[in-house]
Amino acid sequence: MEGLHVINKPRLVYSQQGGKIKTGCYCMGNQSIVAASSNGTIHAFNIDREPNSKQKALKAKDVLRWELHPSLHGSVVEMTEMTCGGQNMLAFVTTKGHLCGLDLRTPNLAWDLENDPRHGLMLSMALDPFQNWIALGTSLGYHIVWDMRFQLPICNWKHEGHGRPYVHRIQQLSSHPNQLQTVLSAASGNNEISVWDMETSTRRQMLWASPTQPFGPMTENPQQHNSVRALHTCVVGNDPVLLTGGTDRFIRLWHLNNPSESSCIVKAGVGSEKIDISYRYIINCKYMHMYASRADFN
Repeated sequence: MEGLHVINKPRLVYSQQGGKIKTGCYCMGNQSIVAASSNGTIHAFNIDREPNSKQKALKAKDVLRWELHPSLHGSVVEMTEMTCGGQNMLAFVTTKGHLCGLDLRTPNLAWDLENDPRHGLMLSMALDPFQNWIALGTSLGYHIVWDMRFQLPICNWKHEGHGRPYVHRIQQLSSHPNQLQTVLSAASGNNEISVWDMETSTRRQMLWASPTQPFGPMTENPQQHNSVRALHTCVVGNDPVLLTGGTDRFIRLWHLNNPSESSCIVKAGVGSEKIDISYRYIINCKYMHMYASRADFN
């Protein structure tokens, strides 16, 4: 930002890694940025100011360069920072189903855990705030939870697609902001997000942002095939809140305890002028559903 004008250019470009950057996160107490590439490399670097620079120029300084074994692990799909006994660790899952922990000080793998390939390709992961467990989501709709204290898989369940012959890829995962043993997963289709109880492998609640009725049959309506690709959880007061963004180019704010407070905070730039969005909360025997319906798509 310069005055009231926005300058659309980067202040720093890091181009030492090669390949396509697949994922990234902060590490080492938010002092460094770590990125994983499609070529199997993992780079961590700090951003510092150039000394004696009048224009406040920035520079990137490498602090870690590490490479996966391509035939054994493939490349990184998703990763997050975690601490283990005071050590800075990087937990990541790979295209060949390995859940690994990289000690950033050594750097060496602290653990290398293998998932059952029958569960599908790993797509997403979430870390418990207390770092007791890691949840993984797959291309075949499976949720897999590992107990990181004992490095053992403790449970897994499948998103059954509401009884339809439709595979729900688990695109994103997140721990619940204020409930233990609870995970949120974004499945493909209808911008669906489910709140799962890990102990019983049952769904407590579902967010549904689609013009179709929950559990209805899949159709050729392109709006029905939109899915959430980014989600962030937080607590406002004592209420859990969820921010989502998806392929329909909407950013939604969900109040899990107060559905009437939910809203669409950013609409798509094209074709959203006539869309009427409403929110309803439905209790239907076993499940609770909260979904958004659009009255007019023309």
